[in-house]
Amino acid sequence: MTIFDARRFLIKIDEDDFRAQLIAVRSRSEILDLLHAYRMDFTPTELDEAYYGLLVRCQTFEAAEEIKEKKGWWDFLWESSSPTAGSQ
Repeated sequence: MTIFDARRFLIKIDEDDFRAQLIAVRSRSEILDLLHAYRMDFTPTELDEAYYGLLVRCQTFEAAEEIKEKKGWWDFLWESSSPTAGSQ
């Protein structure tokens, strides 16, 4: 599990086929299995570190917004796949 894998994830998420595969999963374990199949093993903390590392390197507002959108998309995917999502 590495920050490098998390950084690769934030870049690869731009690929339509990869994003479609992530959208198709139904649980966090399926998300982790898919990431493992792509050799991307990272913890939520490592993803946060990769996110902030990429964010501070952005040289334009637009580049920063793009990184923020990717992180927001991941957060939504992860939370919506939670076993408790929608059961309040």
